[in-house]
Amino acid sequence: MIGNIYKIEFNEYTYIGSTTNIKVRQYQHNIDLKNSNLLLYKKARDCNISNIECILIEEVEVDSRLDLRKIEQNYINKYKSNLNSNCAYLTDDLKLYKKMTDKN
Repeated sequence: MIGNIYKIEFNEYTYIGSTTNIKVRQYQHNIDLKNSNLLLYKKARDCNISNIECILIEEVEVDSRLDLRKIEQNYINKYKSNLNSNCAYLTDDLKLYKKMTDKN
C-alpha cells in the first residue's frame, strides 16, 4: 500500500498526518474546518484560515496502516508538531506509562 505523510502549516503551528489518499484527506480537513472543535481546526479558525492545504512530505510503501502511523509519529516528533491532539502511534513503553499515569 502507498501511504502519504503530510503537514499542515500556518503561522507558528504545525500538524502532521498520514493518509492513503491526500486529496480526499485535504477535502475532509476543509469540511472539518467549518465545525470541528479539534485543536487543529480551532487554531485555524482563530488565525482566519479558510482553506487547509495538505503539503506532501513523503510517499511511502507500507504493509499496513499501523506501519504508516509509526512513520507519521516519527514525523510528529521530528517537526515537534503542536497541533496533533493525539499520538499516531504509542510504543509499548509509552502505553504502559500512560496506563500507569492515567490511574493517578
